[in-house]
Amino acid sequence: MAVPPTDADDDFDVILAEQCRELAAGLDFGSDDSEYAFQLQLQEIANSYPLPSASCSPPPDVSAVMGDADLSGLAAAVTMEEMERYDREQCIKEFRRMREDLDRRVYDQKFAAEITSIPDDQWQEDGDNYHKPYEAGSSSSAVSEGFRIYLKGLVSEEYIQDRKVPVVGIGVAICDFKDNIILEVKKPWIDGGSVSKVEAEMQAIVQGLDAALSLDLKRVTFFFVNEACHNYVSSP
Repeated sequence: MAVPPTDADDDFDVILAEQCRELAAGLDFGSDDSEYAFQLQLQEIANSYPLPSASCSPPPDVSAVMGDADLSGLAAAVTMEEMERYDREQCIKEFRRMREDLDRRVYDQKFAAEITSIPDDQWQEDGDNYHKPYEAGSSSSAVSEGFRIYLKGLVSEEYIQDRKVPVVGIGVAICDFKDNIILEVKKPWIDGGSVSKVEAEMQAIVQGLDAALSLDLKRVTFFFVNEACHNYVSSP
């Protein structure tokens, strides 16, 4: 037998939308452009959720139980959550696009190799009829190809305002079996303390593995600059 819905079963999206509208109405922004833009962002979040139906009980008036400072903090948290979710979605889409491009690239290389292996007399006779259209996923073996990951960790000291500061950078390049670059990662590593070259290169390994997993690569070969790091990783 079906259980009738209770107040605890109210749609979370509906409650969130109403609270966003309460926050947008309750916050007293001045004429500052950035504050006005923030209010518009908050209202846009609220509008992206459905309006409550007549059968839903109205949410509590958050402004009645929270001060202006609390309202501002909650509004900022809601907006930040939406921005983080959007960034995650864009990141997933970008890696999906990169996987598809990689799949197509490997497919084209294999197809070109097949064509070059056809004898000239056979190509002159049947070349016009030789077709092999690409379809998404038709080169699923792309991820099983051997890819190469080149790593480097850079450590130096720079003077900033008459103070010596350690500067650490990480470089990662993922290449296909013909050494064509698939993905590059260049970023600083802020650790807050003294970092050795081995530690920097180990961090580059982590970044390289993370990128390889995101591209769904199955077989990779690492190339190290630091011999000590290579010995550390390859030791039993």
